[in-house]
Amino acid sequence: MVKPKHNVSHRFLSLGPPTRAPSRLYIMPCICYNERTFTNMTQDDIIVYLVRETQIQRNSTVRNVYKLKSRPDSRQSSSYIGLIVTGVIGALTFLIIVSDMPRIYRHLKAVLNGKSLAEPLKKKK
Repeated sequence: MVKPKHNVSHRFLSLGPPTRAPSRLYIMPCICYNERTFTNMTQDDIIVYLVRETQIQRNSTVRNVYKLKSRPDSRQSSSYIGLIVTGVIGALTFLIIVSDMPRIYRHLKAVLNGKSLAEPLKKKK
């Protein structure tokens, strides 16, 4: 005796290979459905209505909301890292400004003494 092979296709358990494609979708309103949303509608109208009502608006998804905005993070380690990075960037900016201070001082001194900045500044020996 040969056992038939069981194939699962389209949510139905069938014996042997599938013989035909699944039938088209048919939506019938329930008799106990009080709102009667689907009354006097064809099957195509019902499908269009269901697709329209279940469609996701892309501009209201979490991915779209946080695309240009950073997410809040309550972990202490993330706030410490933020403080450290802010300090490093601030220190680098401060070092750049401090290293240019002698040149800024010489230029301001030349302007206040009435000398032109186009003339090269002579260094004192």
